[in-house]
Amino acid sequence: MDATIRRLQNNLITLGTGTIAFGIWTVIKYFLLCTVDIPNIIDSTGQIPDDIYRIAFFIIVMTVAIFDFILRCVIGFSARSEGRGKKKGWFYLITAIITILLYVFGVITEITAMFSATEGLLNKIITLLIDTTSIVLIIEIIISSIKLKKLLRVRGGAHE
Repeated sequence: MDATIRRLQNNLITLGTGTIAFGIWTVIKYFLLCTVDIPNIIDSTGQIPDDIYRIAFFIIVMTVAIFDFILRCVIGFSARSEGRGKKKGWFYLITAIITILLYVFGVITEITAMFSATEGLLNKIITLLIDTTSIVLIIEIIISSIKLKKLLRVRGGAHE
């Protein structure tokens, strides 16, 4: 039982780190989208937006990216903390479930966009793979955390 507990704790530390790394990647990706890829977005709308449009686009996209990063940090740091033996409640697991639902919606949207895309199909496939991997990471955190909580309850509740 102790070996299983240690394995689950190590899983939570590793998965938590991965979740934080994906959060950092998300902020970088959206920042690059706003700064480098804006001509492609402009061309796809058929209009050349003015500076106000660019600023509003940047603010909205970066707000979403930072919100996503905060969610991932809550999940990642909480998973790492639980993996290190600190007792964590259910809040971060509920946050993880909400994040999964948001990402499933995003994946469905991305799949729909792939069927209507004439360009950038490779980018959409890469985004789809990254988002799917992110979903799997968070699902693994939930599973490992629940298993760890059950084993610790059976053992007497003591964290190592």
